[in-house]
Amino acid sequence: MSTTSTEPRPSRIEVSYEPMTKDGNAAWQRRTEAVLGLKLGGRWRGTFYPQQDRCVFQPRPELPDLVRHPGTNLFREAKTADRVLYYARDEQGQDLGWNLDSSALPHTLIIGPTGGGKTTVLRSLIASAVCQGISVYGCDPKRVELRPFEGFPGIGGIASSTGKMAGLIEDMKALMDRRYAQIERDPQIKDQLQPVLFILDELLILRKALTRLWKNEPDDNGKKRTGTPIWLEYIQELLALARTSRIHVVIGVQRPDASLFEEGARDNLGHRVSLMRLSPEGSKMLWGNATTGIDLPVKRGRAMASPTGGAPVEVQTYWLSEPGVASGEDKAILEALRDYAEPQFTGFDWPIDPEDYRLFDPRLNPANQDTDTDKTPVDEDRPGESAPITSQDDVPMSTVGELETSTVNGIDVDTEDVRAESVTVGDRVLMSDGGIGAVTEVDEDPTDDDLVAITVEVDGEPEMLSLSSSDYLDRVLDYGEDDE
Repeated sequence: MSTTSTEPRPSRIEVSYEPMTKDGNAAWQRRTEAVLGLKLGGRWRGTFYPQQDRCVFQPRPELPDLVRHPGTNLFREAKTADRVLYYARDEQGQDLGWNLDSSALPHTLIIGPTGGGKTTVLRSLIASAVCQGISVYGCDPKRVELRPFEGFPGIGGIASSTGKMAGLIEDMKALMDRRYAQIERDPQIKDQLQPVLFILDELLILRKALTRLWKNEPDDNGKKRTGTPIWLEYIQELLALARTSRIHVVIGVQRPDASLFEEGARDNLGHRVSLMRLSPEGSKMLWGNATTGIDLPVKRGRAMASPTGGAPVEVQTYWLSEPGVASGEDKAILEALRDYAEPQFTGFDWPIDPEDYRLFDPRLNPANQDTDTDKTPVDEDRPGESAPITSQDDVPMSTVGELETSTVNGIDVDTEDVRAESVTVGDRVLMSDGGIGAVTEVDEDPTDDDLVAITVEVDGEPEMLSLSSSDYLDRVLDYGEDDE
């Protein structure tokens, strides 16, 4: 079939072919869809029938580039008694969220690089929680992501200093233990427990801060502490056990990290959201295959999500502005959410005393008060926003969204530019000498917080790269081997 830009795009293509074995390979199927998009334009979804040697292609519905938070209508028109924390819209125009009352989805993992939209997903989860009478606590090691919600109805405490974050984790563990003791005395009481949302944002940064605190403070005998910091053990316990005590943990990280999937944590983080493109290795860790999310359009707020815990679907996450800096329609949405949530917390019995984590007088404007850092909280996704928002395009993307072809040892490989801070262990990158290196470690540079230390193995020899987080590398895309 030959087409030109003026020809109408077909609404359905059915293909029959000679018997083969590779048509059952998911990587081959995704690549076939991508090739069809290159030839005809748009994005296509293929339904493959390997036993019949045929497939059917149909255009995928277009998602909008911007979906403003629908506001309080989400909760006024709820069709279920379950508490759902909404955050996105799918290709069919359905609003999707995390069902807190689903026993299979006790906790959430959100992965998103700088500028990808992770912060706005967290805002949507917070707004959904407080509008349904669910208290929210959070650790914010970057000091600017969650803290703008300080003083918002339902916020029980946001900790940002290392000591406060350690204290909040201890308090959450103690709350879990108290609730378990109550359940042991009266098993039916677990159905009466109020859910609690506990956000641990930027987990990799949080772990580093807690590890430094642990090593720098002597034990009860005045000796230097060794081993795993107790707070990291508490986090693992919360992920494993907090489901029954109705404490729901949200983990936010910039890139997939293997430790998040150790010791059964993978099963407990059943609800997942990944923003922007994943590498094949990241897709394997997060979704169990090397294809999901690797060809996601490079648009802020675009994500793969598993609201039901099953197969991930493509969504556009809501845009919700930062309290204190929003204007126009965005400000009106936030004010409506605040007004709706306020009555939910009149005479509320807080599970952890908010006074222990109050940063400033709640009568003051939280966007302009900061006793810890002398800085007004800044929206990383949209710094200094004041003009009306029509799209989400102001921050450098994790990738540039364009594929290039390079020749390595006589073989053509597809590559894309990716920010250094978004590289993950297992990725392969092009080296300056034209070879390919395997990323074995990614860490903050110990000499400079603004640098990323990346260890790359080339021909069995490790090489250390120290790059600015905003520098770009050529990441090699692996679509898998074609089975003949």
